[in-house]
Amino acid sequence: MDRVSEETRIREVVRGITAAWREGRIGDLHRFYRPDVVFVQPGFSARLEGRDACVDSYREFLSVAVIHDYAEEEPAIDVLGDTAVVTTRYEVDYELEAARHRETGHDVLVLVRDENGWRVAWRTLVPGPPRS
Repeated sequence: MDRVSEETRIREVVRGITAAWREGRIGDLHRFYRPDVVFVQPGFSARLEGRDACVDSYREFLSVAVIHDYAEEEPAIDVLGDTAVVTTRYEVDYELEAARHRETGHDVLVLVRDENGWRVAWRTLVPGPPRS
């Protein structure tokens, strides 16, 4: 197994997720997540379990928010056998319930490689410092 080619495959998953939700292709997200995926809310305040619930969270957010700008840096990837931890710094500017929000943070993903390739098994967002 070539570490560089595995990291390339993982980057393709991360880019695919971003492209799908940014372009409103929510149904395309299913292929990037395991059926048993878990999303843990920031601050570990709640969790979503299962691919359908996690994919629906994108749909719900995009149905009530207007994204004005979104940018992310190249992900940092650590591959440990058939598991990978990916952290991606992001900045987002969006409007929700008539209020403008500008946030930074890190998207933290745990991917597992199985017969279907690399897919997300766990995710959380780690908010960054408030933007001034």
